[in-house]
This record gives sequence, structure tokens and C-alpha cells, in this order.
Amino acid sequence: MTPRKIDPVIKGYVLELLNEKLKVRKKLQVHRLTKVNIKKRNKRSWGLYRALNNGKWQKYIITDEAWFYMNNVNGSRHIQYVSRDLKHPTLEVYQRRENHSSGFMVWGGVAFNSKTKLHFIDPGAKVNSTYYINNVLKHSLTKDALRLYPDGDFVFHHDPAPSHVSKVTTEFMKGKLKFISQE
Repeated sequence: MTPRKIDPVIKGYVLELLNEKLKVRKKLQVHRLTKVNIKKRNKRSWGLYRALNNGKWQKYIITDEAWFYMNNVNGSRHIQYVSRDLKHPTLEVYQRRENHSSGFMVWGGVAFNSKTKLHFIDPGAKVNSTYYINNVLKHSLTKDALRLYPDGDFVFHHDPAPSHVSKVTTEFMKGKLKFISQE
């Protein structure tokens, strides 16, 4: 049996009906790795493997910051990915962030034997190198690292945020603690 050609008028009508019945969303662009990114990841992953093998991973403290937003009950939306004719009241309700909702930033970390305490970043603070060194590394990490590793034998790891990998921050950490370089 040979496939039949679809009449363009019928195809247009079908697409119009589908658009009417279903909510059409544009596909979001995804991050694509370039050849340069792949080479960098291969190079870095081997170094990270060597740094973590033979149980050395038990000596790492890994930290990050995160924003938390406060929503009120008006911030819920009913999102259903079904035909409009088939809406059902018991489908899931997803929370969304409201415009101008208040939020706060928290810094914390994990290690093999425990976790750091959560430390709240000052409201309105710009987390630049100076703030990161004075309020996070000197104040928070020092206390938590000594509690987690009293002998001081640990390796510090954080993400490559600009305040973390700046020359000022890197120079501060050199000689004071072992850390994974972002190079």
C-alpha cells in the first residue's frame, strides 16, 4: 500500500484543531557542549578522578549557595498538559515564583562525615570576592571545617561562580587551605 499525500487544506485544519485543543509551548533551548567544552571536561575529569581515588573523596567539603523564595498561597497555578476537554480537578498543582516575591540566600556544604551548618547571606548583599572571603570563607567555612575535620586535613570544593574563582579569592585560599583549582 502506498502512502497517500495529505491535502494541505486538511493538514492546516488538523493543525488548527490541535492548536485549539492543546496548549502549544515552544521547546526550550538546551545547553549544547562544544568541542572545546568537551576537551576541557575530559581534561578536568581525569584530574578530579586522580584527586578523589583511593578514599581521598572522604576528605572533601563541597559547598554552594542557593536562593529560596517565599511565596504566598496566591502563587499556585494549575498546570495540566492535557487536552482542554479532558481537564481534571485532581491533577497536580505546581508552585511558581511570584513577581517580586521576597527571597533569601543560604550557603551550606556537605562532607563525607557530616554537613556544614546553614549560613544566611546578608539581605541585599552583593556576593563579590570581598564578601565571599570575609563572610563565607573566613567566618563560616573555618568554623565548619574545624568541626568536620579537627586535624585540618580536608580539601575544599566550590562551583566556579565569579566570586569563587576570582584572583583575589584564589590568592586568599592559597596557603590557607587545600582546594580544587578551577584551571
